Amino acid sequence: MTPKLLGAGWLVVVAASAASAQPMTFTRVGSFRVPVDTVELRGSHAYVAGGRTLAIFDLSDPAAPRRVGAYAFPEQVWSFRLAGSYAYVAANFFGLGILDISNPAAPTLRASFKTPGQAKAVAVVGTRVLVADHNFGVDVVDVSSLDRPAGLGSFFVDGYARDVAASGGLGFAVDAPTGLYILDPSLPGEPEAIGQLQSASAPQAIEIMEIAGGTPRTIACVTGGGSLQVFDVTDPARPVHLTTFRTPGGRPARVALKGTLAYVADGPAGLLVIDLSAPSTPLIVGSYRTMAPARDVAVGDTLVLVAIGAGEGTEEVVVLAGPR
Repeated sequence: MTPKLLGAGWLVVVAASAASAQPMTFTRVGSFRVPVDTVELRGSHAYVAGGRTLAIFDLSDPAAPRRVGAYAFPEQVWSFRLAGSYAYVAANFFGLGILDISNPAAPTLRASFKTPGQAKAVAVVGTRVLVADHNFGVDVVDVSSLDRPAGLGSFFVDGYARDVAASGGLGFAVDAPTGLYILDPSLPGEPEAIGQLQSASAPQAIEIMEIAGGTPRTIACVTGGGSLQVFDVTDPARPVHLTTFRTPGGRPARVALKGTLAYVADGPAGLLVIDLSAPSTPLIVGSYRTMAPARDVAVGDTLVLVAIGAGEGTEEVVVLAGPR
């Protein structure tokens, strides 16, 4: 299918309206500049990682975002996940860092674990944390005691571990150049894949979507290779590639999911909203053109945040807002 772009504008804080079956429209409501590689949104707070720092911004007034706290790691923060009152941080050679963010004005390091290599991404499955560890595959860390995190071994993927996500008690990992792996970290012994598929194209990031209805399905959305790649992982032992959807910008970096919608940071094309209610036939239902390449996106109840920038030293890390 030929993607159809709907709308244009700047990458900042915007409000979106309309149902997924209709073209979504966006209105800018604010923005702020800060070094950023990845961003998450929870309630009225934005969590922004750039360089070695994870910063927290109060968006109670989206027109006037306010930095309230920050924590600097010894190494670069590649990515992070929020779970409960903690931020689980992949901080390069420092390894896994666990920040207590219960007080956004004073995030503190609650625990850490030195992984074998370069921690690139994390996912939380109950009391286990999966760490994409570049050359060393996927590490499994027991965090049932934050006073003594313990390594439970590593699963060695075929290439370079890029990203991990979690859903339904399982972990999902991608590696470059072509791998998708599904792991059950609750199983005893050395970590092993319970399912895998070598058909992803240059995967960079992965997120998991649960589609309810007559036949519930678990869908993995992978960005990389100039496309959004969609997999059915309902049966974790037999993942199935459903489609490869070429995005208009050709540089999808990351994706955030809400309901059956995928919000894609598509490089020079900005923000795309893709309806995956029929996952084999993705449909663009909204877009927002940005003035610099879109690098990451986060979706909340009433806001969507989009991080933009042209690279280290030239970043304009602007936050976009989203749907209501």
